[in-house]
Amino acid sequence: MFALVPHSAHPPVTARGVTVGIERVEDILLLTYRIEGEIVVPSAVQPSRADNLWRTTCCELFLFGPAGSYRELNFSPSGAWAAYAFDHYREGMRETQVGVGIDVEQARDVLILRVRLALDLAETDRLVPAAVVEEAGGHISYWALVHPCGAPDFHDRGCASIALADIAAP
Repeated sequence: MFALVPHSAHPPVTARGVTVGIERVEDILLLTYRIEGEIVVPSAVQPSRADNLWRTTCCELFLFGPAGSYRELNFSPSGAWAAYAFDHYREGMRETQVGVGIDVEQARDVLILRVRLALDLAETDRLVPAAVVEEAGGHISYWALVHPCGAPDFHDRGCASIALADIAAP
């Protein structure tokens, strides 16, 4: 389980913590995000691709390759998801195909988002889990393992990453 930390320029008010567990079975990643605190949870929708999920509570995963290309995956507690590929830092953005399954559990002040991802991991060597958390009044906090200097930016390779080779089977 990896503990994410909020960006210092956007500290949380009522969110108390975000953790993510990552397991791998061949080309399937199993992610478990846990967000604690009073947060805004988007209403459930028919599971499908959608843009701009990061404008409210959303869990994310960036998959970086050694040649500079990377993918951004967004998972909403609503059941919506998004997947994009980039050639280089914020360049060449396009939709990409992945198999996504999202399961959500919500208790009083705990949200658990389980994601099953089926995707080609051949060009991936590093993973960056992240989360955007919305609280009452529209307050947003940005969570990652480590934040580089400046504004929150999960696309920045300076975010601490996890080696894909270090992700074990369940």
